[in-house]
Amino acid sequence: MNTIKLFTCTAVIFVFMNFRAFGTETTQVAPRVQDNLGNIVASIDKKCRDEIGVSILALGILSEAKPGSFFLVDSLNSSGRMSAVTQLEKRGFLQVLHVKSGHEEMVQLIPTEQGHQLIKFLTP
Repeated sequence: MNTIKLFTCTAVIFVFMNFRAFGTETTQVAPRVQDNLGNIVASIDKKCRDEIGVSILALGILSEAKPGSFFLVDSLNSSGRMSAVTQLEKRGFLQVLHVKSGHEEMVQLIPTEQGHQLIKFLTP
């Protein structure tokens, strides 16, 4: 993976995550940015898809993935996040293990070595 491309996308994601963390305060800090937030998010998502091959939603899921964490498949499907999990698995960032628990199907999301490298870039 090209480090410069990854760094650029990571920097953009970091900025987006900081805006999200500020919530309503963003309106007071940068009203022009807040007005264009939908366009900014779409632009960030496109850049991530072009440069890394996954959406920003997928990167958020990757940052939550830990070997001991399990996610309900129904919940992932109903929220539209299962397609992001599939993106991560196809790109080699995530190993997905399916587990039956009673009547529920769960998945365990385990970052691969490449996934761990990407997480290092995403977390300060």
